[in-house]
Amino acid sequence: MADWAFSHERAALESLEGRRFESEKDIYPHLALGSSSFGLIRDIANASKHVNLSGKPSTNIKNVTDLKIETSAFGEGTFGTARYGGINPIAFDGDRVVYLDEHMHEVFQYWLDFTNTISTR
Repeated sequence: MADWAFSHERAALESLEGRRFESEKDIYPHLALGSSSFGLIRDIANASKHVNLSGKPSTNIKNVTDLKIETSAFGEGTFGTARYGGINPIAFDGDRVVYLDEHMHEVFQYWLDFTNTISTR
């Protein structure tokens, strides 16, 4: 997202923020402030791309082995307690299991709001 914003919407973002961005690395902190889930999704994308994370990840995700996809049937009992079948993407942030659906939705909504804001400039 930071790469795209720098390459395609740098002028609009600079106008919006009243400052100059020298690289996509300068834009990342701006995007991370707008969504608490942004760093998590960034770490997952980078772990998927590079296998191991180096530098300063936003989470305790260290490498691609911290990412999993769970599958479920219909749950247990008459009505079940699991999701109604399908996949459930999760990550392990240290010892904590993070269910990604809510984080993906938050970042998606943030991105829609962000692009709408800069497109009106």
